[in-house]
Amino acid sequence: MYRWPFEDKEEIARQLEASETAREAPRAILRSELLTPLVWDPACGRGVCAEAAKEAGYKVYASDIYNWGYGDNRRMDFLKRKRPPKVFGGQEFTVFSNVPFSMACEFVHQSFALGARKIVLFQRQAWLESGDRTDFWQKFPYQRQYLCRKRVSCYWFHFSPQERDEKNGGTTAYSWYVFERGQNSRFQSDWIDFIESDYRPMPGIAHASFDIRVAEEKAFRKTIRKHLPELAPPKQPAVPEAQALQSIAAE
Repeated sequence: MYRWPFEDKEEIARQLEASETAREAPRAILRSELLTPLVWDPACGRGVCAEAAKEAGYKVYASDIYNWGYGDNRRMDFLKRKRPPKVFGGQEFTVFSNVPFSMACEFVHQSFALGARKIVLFQRQAWLESGDRTDFWQKFPYQRQYLCRKRVSCYWFHFSPQERDEKNGGTTAYSWYVFERGQNSRFQSDWIDFIESDYRPMPGIAHASFDIRVAEEKAFRKTIRKHLPELAPPKQPAVPEAQALQSIAAE
């Protein structure tokens, strides 16, 4: 599925299709869709969808295949799970996430296989446009689609705050797709609008701050040493964390 180890942060983001969900999107959909009390975000990234669900009063379990600095399980490959986490205790749950585009169909199939009562996924409008997914849509028809009336910006995780500021607004059409077990209605479409409060700061997410970058870099180097020792950089003398942050800030 993935080619390990990765060469740098940009490759990590692109191989894992890791782009950060615009915070207004999950807040807006939660005004239109009621989830089960228990929610699972299996591709949580830095926590935007998970935090929006927590703000709305849901109990959330967040996981990801890579440690982006957020979540209950930061090394979980959702597509290889045989059962839901034990902490669910057999309760019904909703999968609420922005999953990798190229594997969105697999995430739907796996979510139902693990027993999800409801699936709410944020995806590009292009998900509907490929003839290769005709069989998927026949087997897994969504019940409702909410097209974002205003374009949103979902930046790659490796983009710095400065790079994000330099980019223009979003040019890609995104929608929320809702699947429900046992529902007969299908392929209903509507618009979703944002309000001013949807854009407010989300303090609970893991920001791409210097301390997170230092931790990710250490984990990345450990992965290199484990999977491809010949490419591992020579060990350097220990550097105090404060000095390491200053070094990154100066780059």
